Amino acid sequence: FGTTTVHFFENILGDNPATSNGPPLTIGWLPFNSATVSVDTFEWHRPEPEQQRHRTQLAIPALERQERLELGGYTRKQITMAVRDINKTKIKRRRTRSIKHREKEEEIIETIRRNGMLLLRAC
Repeated sequence: FGTTTVHFFENILGDNPATSNGPPLTIGWLPFNSATVSVDTFEWHRPEPEQQRHRTQLAIPALERQERLELGGYTRKQITMAVRDINKTKIKRRRTRSIKHREKEEEIIETIRRNGMLLLRAC
């Protein structure tokens, strides 16, 4: 356990609808480069905890994601189509959440009605 290997992967057009806007990025399956270094060297170059970026700082702005994809060979049409697809998925998910919310409300109302009928019968 004296060495570690760091693999470098390309950025590719993703399909995750969790992006707030713009095209989603993901990493490819095959590394395009690798480097093997000693664990000591790896730890030496690793930032101290107070220098590490916060999770919110790791988000890549939409324009930069688009630029990376274009530099990687994607056309604007491919990127636009991917954004359209994830926006359709977002709409479907919102509808599903809305339906589930209404179903839960209807279930509560039905329970109240049944319990109310039981109270009326008991009187």
